[in-house]
Amino acid sequence: MTRELSRGTGTPPASTAAGSTGAHTGIARIRRRLGRPAIALLGLAGLAGCWVSPETGEGGSAGGAGGSGGGPPGAGSGETFGVLETAAPPGASGFVLRGTMPVPPGIFPRDDGQGNGYPELRLRPDILGTADGLSQYPYVRESRRIKARKTVLEQEVLARFQPGARAAHFSDSVGLGLYPIDIHGVPGDVAATGPTKPFQIPLGALVPQHLTNLLPACKNIGVTHMTNGCYRLHPVEWNIGESAAALAAFCLGQQQPPSAVLDNPELLQAFQQDLLQQGVPLYWYEDLPLDHPASAAAQLLAATGVW
Repeated sequence: MTRELSRGTGTPPASTAAGSTGAHTGIARIRRRLGRPAIALLGLAGLAGCWVSPETGEGGSAGGAGGSGGGPPGAGSGETFGVLETAAPPGASGFVLRGTMPVPPGIFPRDDGQGNGYPELRLRPDILGTADGLSQYPYVRESRRIKARKTVLEQEVLARFQPGARAAHFSDSVGLGLYPIDIHGVPGDVAATGPTKPFQIPLGALVPQHLTNLLPACKNIGVTHMTNGCYRLHPVEWNIGESAAALAAFCLGQQQPPSAVLDNPELLQAFQQDLLQQGVPLYWYEDLPLDHPASAAAQLLAATGVW
């Protein structure tokens, strides 16, 4: 994130609430990397921003309706207010922002009932391990994918296509997931969004069609643009990564390629038993916890289609 800033000095941002365009405000343009220990949070701070003092750690905000420091023009009436502006009290390290967007009454109310917004929220360099508190890497919602032996289709997971309690059954299951198909598409994108049933991660989606020494370990398995929308979630990715690592170790121990594990029922069952022993569920149960003495046996029987 970058910015070009015209920042004034003087009184705290009360003048911003009154619509002043004096020395305390300036039009912010995104030009130069934001490297301060505080960031203006447009949405969470009531669409008016927040500031944090580097000396005291205390913060404030330009409010939004009911927030501290008042609010921008129209904040309590749902009107559109101002241009994107900045303001901050003396010594503040962040900037109060205003934007050209409607602010309905009561937007972003606090859980504790103390007005709107959360101006105490700030970036955490101590957690993220970066000087500015921003992420070390960008998040990629949808990546390239392998051409897998099995490609999971939306008809196999969407609730409207699956009348039972679960999504389509995969006897080569190596894990589970549950999340709606959630596509953040572009204009013109065709997206089969909607709720899903609890779904399995088929081993065939981890085995490439033409390669013998490569395993995907996250959202790059055999899914479509649609089904990536539910398999991309972190808990599902973690399960995929754990199962891929366990498969690599199993293949080394058996001196067999992943495709052999997929194609050989005995090897597949032995691998699934290994996963169950490591606490990886293969079949969705709501009434049989994983620490139950019969869990592993019931999971294997259900996953393999015996019941």
